[in-house]
Amino acid sequence: DLAEKAKNAQCNSHVYTDDESDKKAAVKLVGDGNISPESKFRLDADVKYYLSKTPYRFVPMTEAQAAKVNSRIGRGQAFSDLLSPRQNEMAAAVKKDVKGRENLIGVPIEKAWNLN
Repeated sequence: DLAEKAKNAQCNSHVYTDDESDKKAAVKLVGDGNISPESKFRLDADVKYYLSKTPYRFVPMTEAQAAKVNSRIGRGQAFSDLLSPRQNEMAAAVKKDVKGRENLIGVPIEKAWNLN
């Protein structure tokens, strides 16, 4: 079930739901104080905030990779295992010189590779 997958992925600090059976399951996972109605959920204005503050914003990534990398940066966790060898090589080069590089957050990976 979705709640168990979130728990296993360590993405379960808060649950937004209006469904009573979901609420009961969520209490076991996140505690009663970490459940809110769906109407309280708000998207961040900058969904890749942490990534955007690092040189990794210049490395081509898929949307899924960028989201996972952003999450790990925000939690202070290592993330090089989420990138391919080629992406890690590019990240090393980017860290040495960011001048003249384009922010690639949100750019489709196929297009982003052609920009570098």
